[in-house]
Amino acid sequence: MQNLPRIFINENLHVGKKITLSTAQLHYLKKVMRTNKCLIFNDGIEFEAHLDDKALNIIHKTEHTDPSNKIIFCFAIIKQSKMEEMLNAVTQMGVAVLQPIITKRTNEHFPKWGRIEKIIIEASEQSRRNSITKLLPPIKFDKLDKKNLIFADERLVHQNKTDINKIKNYNSVLIGPEGGFSPSEFAELDTSGAIGISLGKTILRAETAAIATLAKIIT
Repeated sequence: MQNLPRIFINENLHVGKKITLSTAQLHYLKKVMRTNKCLIFNDGIEFEAHLDDKALNIIHKTEHTDPSNKIIFCFAIIKQSKMEEMLNAVTQMGVAVLQPIITKRTNEHFPKWGRIEKIIIEASEQSRRNSITKLLPPIKFDKLDKKNLIFADERLVHQNKTDINKIKNYNSVLIGPEGGFSPSEFAELDTSGAIGISLGKTILRAETAAIATLAKIIT
């Protein structure tokens, strides 16, 4: 079953239900994948379904366990192409929630969120997740709850090690903008109880820092 195509269906799913597919989904199954069987998922559950004309018949629930985690990934809004790359990667890594942040050095104020939502769905389908990462509306930096927050801190560039035991109970991650956090934003992070972590001796791009930070806390 691992080789069957996977499709996210934004409906309540149960055995015996018939799902009407869109023209694009029908084309994908019939013309691209050349199959009448697929896996569909939503709300953490996966089903096998068979195509009958233009409808999918849900046959049975699979035993596949959702590999998603409970991490809230907060990120400063960056350029569209780099943000798409970053959110594709963190979605594949299983994050539960995406929270865009507007910082003082944010330079992209009108991202194409519809395109990003499509990328999130495709990344979830490909990475065998049974749920879709939730994309929240953007908020300003000063509105972000900074308790239980880990952030990539470029000020710690000369520190190679992070105490994993110190951060294992934290479930929120923050990645800053391409120009870094402003002095006032660093001050706010420092006084809020957030924990800055080192990502090594080099300064990483935001999309690379996201993967490196998540890799430290996902076990």
